[in-house]
Amino acid sequence: MSEFVWGQSDCGIWIADQLLPIVGHDVCADLRGQYSDAAGCSATLTRVFGSSELVDVVAAIAAREGWPEIAPGDDWSTAVSAVWDPSGGLAVLGRRQDDTATWQAMTIDGVRTIPARALARIYRVE
Repeated sequence: MSEFVWGQSDCGIWIADQLLPIVGHDVCADLRGQYSDAAGCSATLTRVFGSSELVDVVAAIAAREGWPEIAPGDDWSTAVSAVWDPSGGLAVLGRRQDDTATWQAMTIDGVRTIPARALARIYRVE
């Protein structure tokens, strides 16, 4: 799906869809379909993770999945992070090939590239 829909293909659910073939399970199964707007998302994240701040949520999912936090220069092929965006936070998916990293997020306006300098903590997906 290439369109933003709360609880179905928002920034976190979109990343979970991209990670499914890599990790073999839905890392957002406990969130999928549980909300249909920004307020519901915030309430669900707070209920499930104790915070609606995406930096905290991504850190909690990474800890649950056993994904280590890494430095930007470390070796990785797939990673996740979060950034602050004027419309709120965004969960971000990174892919690296031949020393070129691309960071993308599902936004209200569709998938867009995110500058690496905007990233918070980075976790290598294993």
